[in-house]
Amino acid sequence: MADFGSRVKELRKSKGLTQRKMADILGITERNYQRYEATNSPSNENLLKMANFFKVPTDYLLGRTDDPDFIVVNEQIKEVMADKELSLKAKGLYMQLCYYSYDNKVEINNVEEFLNINRISKDEFDGAISELVEQKYIANQNKLVYSFRNS
Repeated sequence: MADFGSRVKELRKSKGLTQRKMADILGITERNYQRYEATNSPSNENLLKMANFFKVPTDYLLGRTDDPDFIVVNEQIKEVMADKELSLKAKGLYMQLCYYSYDNKVEINNVEEFLNINRISKDEFDGAISELVEQKYIANQNKLVYSFRNS
């Protein structure tokens, strides 16, 4: 399977866009966008923006599937993504929690590592979690264990 950078580059070129134009679309510098095509992974927010722009699932961009039309979506994920009251950060974090979940629960053992991998600050994390808990998409079972609402 292809890596993130080559997928994004291929999709950008298929639309006839320059790196500068993609950077403008994402609201980042051209240099930061060039890093995405070279080696760096984007923030959750920019990953979602790219997936929405190219109309492909994040799993395709991340190289977890070779099928750009492959989308695994349950009803709750659809509901979360359609919720106009949730911020893009909260939606991105929800998707990351789904990725790390097992048996409808996710436990974050190393917060610093989780924040670093997902390029989200502690304040952004806390705010996004608060939104998701407030809207009852997840429940905070204890300090860093979250469960998903049954659909």
